[in-house]
Amino acid sequence: MSRGLVAVMRLVIIVMALLVGWPWAGEGAVTLVTTAVAAGNPTTSFTITLPAVATQANDIIILEYTHRGTTDGTITGTYSGPAFTEKHDQLYATSTFSGKTLYSRATGDHQGQTIIVSSLTNSSAGVVTIYRGALASGDPLADATIVGEQNAAANETQAQIVTATNGAWVVLVVANSPDVAISSQACTSPTLTERVEKLSTGGTDTSIAHASGEKATAGATGAFTWAQINDASGSWAYAIQPEPVAATSAVPTRSLMGVGL
Repeated sequence: MSRGLVAVMRLVIIVMALLVGWPWAGEGAVTLVTTAVAAGNPTTSFTITLPAVATQANDIIILEYTHRGTTDGTITGTYSGPAFTEKHDQLYATSTFSGKTLYSRATGDHQGQTIIVSSLTNSSAGVVTIYRGALASGDPLADATIVGEQNAAANETQAQIVTATNGAWVVLVVANSPDVAISSQACTSPTLTERVEKLSTGGTDTSIAHASGEKATAGATGAFTWAQINDASGSWAYAIQPEPVAATSAVPTRSLMGVGL
């Protein structure tokens, strides 16, 4: 076989490999595992029991709560994973109340374990979401710079975020006091789905809602909007970074498809 023909066949094989999607390195898929809410109508403390759904090592357990105060709650309970790391603290209602996002990385199966948050003010509401396939080392909630806002009554919108990684999951959290139901969470990209919401009538009432969706292509989300009755709220948006998938092979350079290349 002439050297010229060998070179042409090598080029054809490489092009075909690219067209059919040769297994190069890429990003994995983040998935929602389960959710949970605080029991009852909490006032100065609440308890969340993780559902009867098995968690795995490196699942990301996201705890989000609000109360009619600004201090951080005290976290206890039977949860045996690492201590929760606070990712964002959002003030609202002229900096009188606060909402918070924290996360912990599961070390195994934590179903049935409890997360207790205490030392809160007047009324509180809390939720947990658990995601799988997020970045396995480092901060999994750092795919975009977090944007948060204090929103006056009748202002149900906030500024966009910009994701850095294809397949990142965009999250919008909205907190209120009194307890206000949130619906129709949206942005230009991706489509958002409300995953969990907790309304508490304890004390003077609070509520918190978490919506999310996978953004296939990295970039700007466009402004966020939602629907609620007119009342002051706090909102914030962030993105969950997927774990990269390592390449499983490279384009062969010799003896491919029976051609001596």
